[in-house]
Amino acid sequence: MGLGYLLEQAERGQLSDTFFVSQEMKSYWGAAKNKRGHAFEETVADLLRKDGWQARKVLMRELGASSNLGDIDVLAWKPTGEVLIVECKRLMFARTVAEIAEVCRRFRGEAVDDLAKHMRRAAWVRANPSSLERIVGFRPDRDRIDDRVVTNTHVPMMYLTSLPIRADKIGPLKQG
Repeated sequence: MGLGYLLEQAERGQLSDTFFVSQEMKSYWGAAKNKRGHAFEETVADLLRKDGWQARKVLMRELGASSNLGDIDVLAWKPTGEVLIVECKRLMFARTVAEIAEVCRRFRGEAVDDLAKHMRRAAWVRANPSSLERIVGFRPDRDRIDDRVVTNTHVPMMYLTSLPIRADKIGPLKQG
């Protein structure tokens, strides 16, 4: 790898955190990754807004849940009563079998992996729909609360059938 490529990938937050040794580079990498992740969340929210949804990030503690549940990257709703809980994942493009396996490992819906965290948040909201009323302006029917995992690229999880979420609810952001 050339130095220019390494610097560009570090700036984009596209290298694995295990790639870096120094605390300074790990910190820089984390900040770059967070910045890109938040920008991706805002892109998803903007596209939903263009499609007639209201949308914003929501901390679970705003809903009365434990702060251990984290946040909903994008909570979207329409006055017609629809609510959408969106987990945004800006992922590195998997180039090797090992990288594909790592992405799949993080999204099995088991223990504390990324998918399980999203599933716990969505389950809590469905069990407590009145918690959304202050934010969305109505008490949603739990049958009208849906959840999705939106990614920046095609991901192998889209093709797995053993997940606790339907494969058609996982996939890349569709623009325009």
